[in-house]
Amino acid sequence: MIVRSASGPWRPPEENRSIITGILWRLRCGTTWHDVAPKPGNWNTIYRRFWRWSEAGSGRPYRSRWPR
Repeated sequence: MIVRSASGPWRPPEENRSIITGILWRLRCGTTWHDVAPKPGNWNTIYRRFWRWSEAGSGRPYRSRWPR
């Protein structure tokens, strides 16, 4: 289950759909996190959400399909 992350009082959290789009783009292209296009969101937000979900084990069922 993917849980929506909490955000500060200054802005709403990024939508999970755009974050997942950024993660998949990065994994598909094999670029650095800094090179993620700004359209799906800030690269740092995408990276932190990816790291948090990875630590929680959210991507384990799909990990075998990710490029290495």
